[in-house]
Amino acid sequence: MISHLLNFFYPRKCGSCGIYDPNFLCQSCLNEMRPYHPTTSLFPMNQPIQSVTSLFKYTGRASQVIARLKYSKITSLAHPLSSLLYLTAEHEGLLETDIIIPVPIHRYRRIERGYNQAELLCSAFPLKYKDIVRPSHLKKKIHTPPQASVKKSNRNPKMMNPYISTTQVNNKNILIIDDVYTTGQTVSWCAEALKKAGAKEIHVLTLARS
Repeated sequence: MISHLLNFFYPRKCGSCGIYDPNFLCQSCLNEMRPYHPTTSLFPMNQPIQSVTSLFKYTGRASQVIARLKYSKITSLAHPLSSLLYLTAEHEGLLETDIIIPVPIHRYRRIERGYNQAELLCSAFPLKYKDIVRPSHLKKKIHTPPQASVKKSNRNPKMMNPYISTTQVNNKNILIIDDVYTTGQTVSWCAEALKKAGAKEIHVLTLARS
C-alpha cells in the first residue's frame, strides 16, 4: 500500500528523458541506445583479460544515460541498467565465475559523488550472484582523472598502476564490471593487480564501449 501511495504522489520517471515510466528507463530511450557488435571480444590467453563484453556503443543516448547515472546522480537508472547487464552476463555465460568485482573508485571520488556507479550496476543481480560481488577485493590507491576524459595522446602508459588487490584470489575466475570501456586502460590495470594476486581468468562486462 505504501508503495502504491508513493507511486501515486511521486510517479516514476525515465532517468534519461523525464517522461513517466515505471521502469525508470523508457522503451524509447532504450531503443535509441545502439547495440555494440560483436557483443564479446576475445583476447589471447597470455593477456591479463580473456574477454570484454559490452552492450552498447558509447555514443548518443547511451553516453547520455551513463553520464546521468555517473555525474548527475540519477541513480534510479542503476536498476534497469543493472538488469540489462545481468541478462547479458547470463546469455554470454559470464556468471559461471567465482568472484564479481565492480571497478573501484578512489575514496575522494566516492566522497564527491556519494556512490560508485560500478557497484550500483550490480544492484539488480539475483541474490545468489550478489553473494559473490566483492567490491572490497580491489582498491584504487591513487586518485586519477576519469580515463574517458583524458585524451589518448595525453595518457601516460608508464604511470604506476593505481589499483591494488586487497586479498589473494588464487585460481579464481573473476568478472570485472564497469560502466564504459574506452581504451581499456582502467580494466587492464585492474586485471594486472588481480593477476598479481593469483587470479586465473578475468573477463570484463561493461554497459558501453567506444
